[in-house]
Amino acid sequence: MSKTRRIGLIAAGTAVAVLAFLLLRPTPAPEPAPTPEQASDTGEQRSTTTAPRPTPKPRYQSIAVPSGGADGDVAEVEVRKGETVRLSFRSEGPGEIHIHGYDRYVKLKAGRTARVAFRANIDGVFEVENHDTGAAVAELKVEP
Repeated sequence: MSKTRRIGLIAAGTAVAVLAFLLLRPTPAPEPAPTPEQASDTGEQRSTTTAPRPTPKPRYQSIAVPSGGADGDVAEVEVRKGETVRLSFRSEGPGEIHIHGYDRYVKLKAGRTARVAFRANIDGVFEVENHDTGAAVAELKVEP
């Protein structure tokens, strides 16, 4: 067999292999029709990709700190052991809050919000007290 004929057979075999690949390759699946949520009122299709949702800010339980002493209202805070306790305090005057059992202290400034967060690793019922007046402002219940 001549060199030219051998090159021609190799070229023909390569062409057949490429053609077979193109004909036998899997076809991509058709895109599904848009759902009603994806279509707007004007009939336009919305993008199916969604932007990542921002991480929500943790919720703090707000506690008002009365000035001058106890007013009878004591906030109740309930969490399970192992959860994070998140409290925010707002006072008309300066002061200090003490969370008994956890020995956490929170400095208060007049008209400002002060926050504290900690892991509830001790179960029980704990008083949250305004150290300046001795008045209870909340009761922290940590359930096992």
